[in-house]
Amino acid sequence: MLGTKIRAVMKQKRIKNQELAALSGIPIGTLNKILYGETTDPGINTMYAIAKALNCKVDDFITDENEVQTIAAHHDGEDWTRDELDEIERFKEYVKSKKGER
Repeated sequence: MLGTKIRAVMKQKRIKNQELAALSGIPIGTLNKILYGETTDPGINTMYAIAKALNCKVDDFITDENEVQTIAAHHDGEDWTRDELDEIERFKEYVKSKKGER
């Protein structure tokens, strides 16, 4: 999905793989792995270089119009049991692990 979004921007801007590699400083082999899904979680510096070369934001590649942009849960002032608070913490850890933030 990431590669598909990057390729869509490239197509819109009429930029070929080799040109993006040169503009971003990312080796063509690495770039192709990202573009065609072999690498699904490139580093932030790599994504920043691609976005900068395409004159966009990293968010343009990782968000979707229908996705929730921010999730916030507040439990201050509520009457939560210890078990419920533990469950909330486990859920937070689960969400972080899905994003690779552990």
